[in-house]
Amino acid sequence: AVDNFEDILNNFSQSESYNQAYIYLLNNSLENEDYNTLEQLIDKNNFNTKDATLKSMVYNLYANYYLNVGDYDNAQQFYLDSINISYIPEHLYTFKLNLILLYLHQGQTNKAKEYLSQINIDNVVPYQLKNKYEQIIASVE
Repeated sequence: AVDNFEDILNNFSQSESYNQAYIYLLNNSLENEDYNTLEQLIDKNNFNTKDATLKSMVYNLYANYYLNVGDYDNAQQFYLDSINISYIPEHLYTFKLNLILLYLHQGQTNKAKEYLSQINIDNVVPYQLKNKYEQIIASVE
């Protein structure tokens, strides 16, 4: 499957097929901790869309990559970018959770608490995500 998606990237620049293949390859490389491929995908791509959902998902994947390579400034910026353009509650809560976890990882408990204070735990979906928020809230109180 990866080869087919790579062919799409090479032959279909700036199309929805390209965007879907790009997201798949980003996610696949992240899951396999293939940071060289991730860096190449981020540096040289034709990803372009007006779809805020796709864009927010790509920004979140970028942030996850930067987090994994220890570039916390870029990770934070891309998490914030994904939060600022997302309008799907499940995605938004996931992106905010990722940012909160980054702040906690960096020892920035006050920033984490600030974001947690903006979350109405009763509105968090799905249940597994709500459970993670509850665990974090209990750990920082």
